[in-house]
Amino acid sequence: MTTRSILQVFENYQKARLTFVQTVADLALRSQNNEIMKKANILGKFAVCYVRNMTFIEIIYCRFTETFGRLVHSDSDMAMELIEIGFLPTLLQNATSGNKYQKAAVLFVLRSICRHNEKLAEIVVKNGGLQTFVYCLEDFEPTVKESAAWGIGYISRHSKKLAQECVNNGILPLLMLCLQEPEISLKQIATSAVADIAKHCEDLAMCVGDAGIVPHLVNNLRNSDEKLKRQSLAALSAIAKHSSELAEVVVEAEIFPTVLQHLSHPCPVVRRNAAAVIRDISKQSQELTQLVVNSGGIAALLQIILQQPSKEFDLNNDARMPCVTALGFIAGHSPQLSMTVIGCRTVQSLVGILNSSSDDSLLIATTWALGQIGKHSPEHSQAVASTNVFQRLMELYERPESSADLKAKCQNTLKLCLQNCLLISALEPLLFQAPPEILKYVLGQYSKSRDLNRAYISVPWAHTHICLLLKFLATMTVGEAVPVVNIGNNKIIIFTESQIFSFGTEKRSPPTSQAEFDFFSTHLTSDAPPTFQICFRVKLGPISSGPAWFTSSLLCLVYAD
Repeated sequence: MTTRSILQVFENYQKARLTFVQTVADLALRSQNNEIMKKANILGKFAVCYVRNMTFIEIIYCRFTETFGRLVHSDSDMAMELIEIGFLPTLLQNATSGNKYQKAAVLFVLRSICRHNEKLAEIVVKNGGLQTFVYCLEDFEPTVKESAAWGIGYISRHSKKLAQECVNNGILPLLMLCLQEPEISLKQIATSAVADIAKHCEDLAMCVGDAGIVPHLVNNLRNSDEKLKRQSLAALSAIAKHSSELAEVVVEAEIFPTVLQHLSHPCPVVRRNAAAVIRDISKQSQELTQLVVNSGGIAALLQIILQQPSKEFDLNNDARMPCVTALGFIAGHSPQLSMTVIGCRTVQSLVGILNSSSDDSLLIATTWALGQIGKHSPEHSQAVASTNVFQRLMELYERPESSADLKAKCQNTLKLCLQNCLLISALEPLLFQAPPEILKYVLGQYSKSRDLNRAYISVPWAHTHICLLLKFLATMTVGEAVPVVNIGNNKIIIFTESQIFSFGTEKRSPPTSQAEFDFFSTHLTSDAPPTFQICFRVKLGPISSGPAWFTSSLLCLVYAD
């Protein structure tokens, strides 16, 4: 045999090994093959081949390692199996040696293990995986840094404890250096890791701020890369949401007006994240909210709300949700800011969402925002009530398919607005629809003003529908103290039937039969002393003892001084 023929045998062997590894790697990309490969114990057999052939040529070694990463990337059971067969120490040892391709391949396996859940990430950390990531983050090669930063992000996102471990190992200064590198992909991954650390609690976010990372995040917003913009905005939102001090750190990095300009970005994720930053700044304090307003924040937020959803509209990336919430936070801080929000025709825009949207979470946010706008004074409440939104809130409150959270928000918003509302045209329709828990606030408003009382009492069906106003009394228990409500120049006095004999100049005895009760009530209503403007009964329902018509009724008199 010639020399060529002999060497060809070894070349065929190397090609066969490469083909074998590449084929397994391709099979691992398809999730439907995972169950078959688990039953065949492919991972164990592959690990044996890997250990016995540590003298692979470089390309085969990298392919072998990448295949491990693909096998465990989408299956947590296979990731746990790889740890149980004792392969993790071998990976960690190989991560600190070899060229950039070998290091990147090993780091790919490690981060594929860490991504699944907190338990697997903790195992990697306890075996020294975090120190390996830190070591590789100091490497000169950008690809190695990318893999290391990616792994750190996977570890820190699972829990506050793991994120604190990353901070304690000196990750933040290294991530700050990565943010200053020219490679866009490295900036993106490092920014994502910063967001995963800062999102957990105020202390971790404060560590990020103290490391000097915030100015670099703001500076990256000037980059044209779309993914880098949305990652930077997400990180800034994760920092600002925890406290007013951290929000001030973000503002001091000169985020305005840059963040407002991103509300008109073509990418919906960028718009949503920019709105989230404004929301998280606005909720912290009135001073920061005033800065948002002075920078033109209300108009920029309304521009998003007024946009019509496209055909490819993605509900998960809807920027209207943080915009609506931001407007609610702005209006909630003070009556002046709320009036500024009203002056921009915000209420009409929010009512439009309430009438057209079917997304439960967006309806909840919009309902809450309307309550924040109308809660301050009668003028604010009138601005909300004049849009006829109370009817829609009642529909959502009584709709069977509405969630418990949406119903609670509708009830609270109606309470906040009704307690200040003096607009008769908005209150009157609720007399026919409102359940007892809402109706009591309507009654309270009719009692607050003599003008409202007179306007209401003058209508022909007053005696019939004033009973509706007190339906909420049906929840009272027999024997409960007799309420006497003093409101302005009017009194609403509620008596039990056994007490009504004391009215008028003539002493009357309590009725003893149903017929006498009906006669007695009719004559008392017509013969009531002139100072009593209205007299009516409210049934409480059956009770355990005694005649129901006698002990389960209340007599209600509206008395004018």
